[in-house]
Amino acid sequence: MTTHLEPEKGRWYHDLNAKRDFQVVWLDDEGTLVEAQFTDGHKEQFPLAAWLDLNLEPTESPEESGLKGDTYRVGSDWGDRLPPDAQNY
Repeated sequence: MTTHLEPEKGRWYHDLNAKRDFQVVWLDDEGTLVEAQFTDGHKEQFPLAAWLDLNLEPTESPEESGLKGDTYRVGSDWGDRLPPDAQNY
């Protein structure tokens, strides 16, 4: 079942099928392409037609829900510590 939500720049969405959150970071001037950035930093562009096929619901940003970026990755050996290479960021 798809939910037809119009993409809105800056808004966060939860993909119910893929079980992941993302933010719309760019829409082209013609309204035919959407660029999303996922919580892991990965960006992906897709056509509006593909957007309309997604099963989405609006959600809070990670900051609003208490998640603070990439401090640690769930299931990693680092627990609540930063990995050594994180000092470079």
